[in-house]
Amino acid sequence: FSLAVALYFVLASSINGFEKENNRVDVWANSLALDRDISLEIQLRGVEEAIGTDPIIASLSVLPNTNGIIRSRIIDNYMGRLAQAYDISVVIIGDKPSPMQDAMLGERIRDGVQIAENSPFFYSLSQGGTVRYSGLYTYYSESNGASAMLLGVEPKSNREDLGYLSLMGISEPGRVIIPKNYSYAKYHGGKLSSFKGAYPYPTMLPEAFSSKDKGDDFTVGFEGFVHFVHCFSPTSTVVVSREKVSASKYIVEWMIFALVALILVSIFLIPRPRKYSVSRSYYRARINMVLYTALTITLIALSGFSVWFVYKRALADSRGSMMAKLGAITTSVQSRLRMVESPEELREQAILTSLDNIGTNLKSDINLYSPEGRLLLTTAPELLDRMIIGRRMAGEAVYNIRDRHSRYFFNKEKLGSHPYYALYAPVFNHSGNMIAIICTPYAEDTGDFRSDAIFHIATIIVFFLVVLMVARMIVSTVIMRMFSPLEEMGRKMNVRDVRELEPIEYNSDDEITALVRTYNMMVHDLAESTELLARSERDKAWSEMARQVAHEIKNPLTPIKLQLQMLIRMKESGKGAWTEKFDEVAATVLSHIDILADTAGEFSTFAKLYTEDPVSIDLGHLLDEEVSMFAGRSDVKFEYIGLDGAVVMGPKPQLTRVIVNLLTNAVQAVTSSREDGAVMVSLRHSTEDGFYDIVVEDNGPGVPPENIDKLFTPNFTTKSGGSGLGLAISKSIVDRCGGSLFYSRSSFLSG
Repeated sequence: FSLAVALYFVLASSINGFEKENNRVDVWANSLALDRDISLEIQLRGVEEAIGTDPIIASLSVLPNTNGIIRSRIIDNYMGRLAQAYDISVVIIGDKPSPMQDAMLGERIRDGVQIAENSPFFYSLSQGGTVRYSGLYTYYSESNGASAMLLGVEPKSNREDLGYLSLMGISEPGRVIIPKNYSYAKYHGGKLSSFKGAYPYPTMLPEAFSSKDKGDDFTVGFEGFVHFVHCFSPTSTVVVSREKVSASKYIVEWMIFALVALILVSIFLIPRPRKYSVSRSYYRARINMVLYTALTITLIALSGFSVWFVYKRALADSRGSMMAKLGAITTSVQSRLRMVESPEELREQAILTSLDNIGTNLKSDINLYSPEGRLLLTTAPELLDRMIIGRRMAGEAVYNIRDRHSRYFFNKEKLGSHPYYALYAPVFNHSGNMIAIICTPYAEDTGDFRSDAIFHIATIIVFFLVVLMVARMIVSTVIMRMFSPLEEMGRKMNVRDVRELEPIEYNSDDEITALVRTYNMMVHDLAESTELLARSERDKAWSEMARQVAHEIKNPLTPIKLQLQMLIRMKESGKGAWTEKFDEVAATVLSHIDILADTAGEFSTFAKLYTEDPVSIDLGHLLDEEVSMFAGRSDVKFEYIGLDGAVVMGPKPQLTRVIVNLLTNAVQAVTSSREDGAVMVSLRHSTEDGFYDIVVEDNGPGVPPENIDKLFTPNFTTKSGGSGLGLAISKSIVDRCGGSLFYSRSSFLSG
């Protein structure tokens, strides 16, 4: 059941997750397909008029070889911020454009799209499919005539990977941020125009990405990746790809769901065992506890060591990456600033442009601080304007780089709520003087490490729990086999008669073998001892029985003999009175014959104790009948408290005799001692399951303490008549039925 529930949840979560992923990819693909950079267009609209009316640019445009000077003026005065994210190019076109210039005008202006009415800027796509904007400016002077300038603005390559922006999740203008585990590609006219990520997209649109017979949006999987293909036009296709989820992850997820379901089912649906089962399974529980504890400690140690090892390895890899990144940036910056003599020279635009180019090539933002820790230059001025970063360097970095002369220093800092490593290194000029401190951010990609660590731990836990379950089954089987001789021994010893003990068959040769062998020897010796004891008890019983029979017969025979001898002597002496004495002697003889008959009846009853078969007896009905027979007496008051449904198995005639005997003794006890005799009979549940208590109480004088131990002994009686066998026989009957008969003082009435 747990496995089925887990399978349902895995399928449901996978299907729902894939649908949500499809929706996210749709948003990314639509953003990637949107080529026009609205933010850039707004900035171009803001500076286009100033560039077109700049007299210096107009004067320089008619001079030869002034492209670089015009570009520098445009960057310094109008596009300083844009130059950090975009490549700015200037081409001066004379009265007679060259074939290459004419082709450029046709591709960018005549085939382009004007971004707004009366705007000199046009939007177009390069042959590689990247977005570019081109502005056509015309200048006129009376001395030199007309001239034209083509101003190009194109995004810099790799700009989307710069440190601070990627760290905060802010995209460059016109860029789309997608998770690092995804790759994407854009195809224009069947050719690869742009791409990013780990998947090696082919340079030509493959057949698998073709929308023929598949619709505009579809998903295809091959080469270990899942590809989300979006066809926006016959010539424009966007593909977003990620690695396929391995089957092991689904299996681990399935097992985790199954284990959770199993725990919930065990808690809420499986009935709890009875309390006594814990004590009966003491050693099994201890063995299982030791096993589970050992496996749990192993799990914790294995998981902890694995995570620690992976963490150390990831930390070492990160430190190596930081060292390589900082070394490459420091080398490039130091070679550019080698001839700088003072920190004040670092504020020049040319140095900022160089830093920006270095940062673009090495995919990182760069901050340049003075040796005192004041910010001089940064390739991320927008963050400075938003006051996201400050103008002072961290004090720990200043201390380590300037005061302790460290070659590098890695400082863990925060940008808002985003932690990152700030990599610091000194920059020296050709004289060996430290002229600046360089800082570059390193956004530690902990997402993959955390997901891998979580999956690693989850895999270990699932594997451990599976092994634990298998071990539990194996150990349970082994423990069952190990304890089976002991359980069999206990079962065979749990008999009411030692003569029913049986030996145990155990063929293994282990630690329990000696115990089983000893037990079997004990059973053998006990069987012989029991047989000898039973024979001895039988002989003693028969001897006692013979003595008792002789005693009981001898007692009435003596007065009979004496009376007959007296009658014979009277007759032989010729006395006539013997005829008168005959009736008295005959009465005495008959009386003693009745005693002999009663004695014979008692012994006959004793002989029948083990011959009657048990039947179903309703104790309540039986007691009610017997009490009703005695309740007719006028000199004794009877009270009966019954219980319905009290049914037992036993010899009914014998149990009836027991009840009659107890009631008779109670009546005799109260009638011989007081006139207000009372007897109460109660039937109730016993404190032991499956048993009932029959209580006969009277307000007679009771049994003296010195006679209580002899009360159920044969031949003992406190009455003038009787054989003294009634209570002894009654106790034998009750014992034979599995019950017990005993005497105790009662608080009934005043007796």
